[in-house]
Amino acid sequence: GRDEERQGGVERHVQVFFGSDRTYSADAARLGERFGTERGELKLGRLNVSIPPGHETGEVERPSWLRLQFRENPSKHVMLTELMCDSEADFLRNLGIQLAANDNPSAFVFVHGYNVSFEDAALRTAQIALDVGLASTPLFYSWPSKDGLARYTVDEANAEWTRPNLLKFLELIAENSPARDIVVIAHSMGSRPVTWALDQLMSRRPELREKFSELVLAAPDIDAAVFQRDILPALAPLHPHVTLYASSKDRALAASKFVHGSPRLGESGESLVVAAGMDTIDASVIETD
Repeated sequence: GRDEERQGGVERHVQVFFGSDRTYSADAARLGERFGTERGELKLGRLNVSIPPGHETGEVERPSWLRLQFRENPSKHVMLTELMCDSEADFLRNLGIQLAANDNPSAFVFVHGYNVSFEDAALRTAQIALDVGLASTPLFYSWPSKDGLARYTVDEANAEWTRPNLLKFLELIAENSPARDIVVIAHSMGSRPVTWALDQLMSRRPELREKFSELVLAAPDIDAAVFQRDILPALAPLHPHVTLYASSKDRALAASKFVHGSPRLGESGESLVVAAGMDTIDASVIETD
């Protein structure tokens, strides 16, 4: 849960639930390095993230050599403080307890994009939960991104490989938890496995459609033409409302367009996609990297 204390000199704490199919090593010295960058089996669990006093909205404060900060400090930095892997039964029990603590048992699931570590995804999920003020239980799904700018094509392959595991994770939450209102937030390359998994899940399990209220695509790295022709027509009849956030300032999307030779869904400007069945928001006035 979230500390009631929002001001003063006390750090706040956010409990986050996760699923990940990265390799796992319980012997890693740092909590954030227990999940690596290779493909592994789907694991479930929960973790705690501390948010420092004076935290600025939208920021994930981390140690900086430029500021002569060489170690994490809970009074200055967003950091992992606990990480626990659970059996499926324990995961669902703990998730159910957290959901039941809210008047409205809602949840959001964040799926990261290219060049993101497990730790970065965990910290970002906690930051979203705190800063956006969502009265929802936060979850994230972390696929084996290589966490390296030069490994784009490897990340593409892993984003495709992860799809069945992400489908299993979303189905597990929708079918076996008391969550009645699930928002899925997909960023960048993570939009690819998310759109595939939701299409598969809701086509195969139509009784679970009402559990999902919103799909947010944030700077999605998807071929814009393929999305309009194939993906949106498949998603539009389903229950989740779709919102696209696009930007002309996203450098990762610009690089993806160069690599693929075709506009990406997350671009704005002349390539901005506006279509029936989806809300489009041009966020170019905001730095989105």
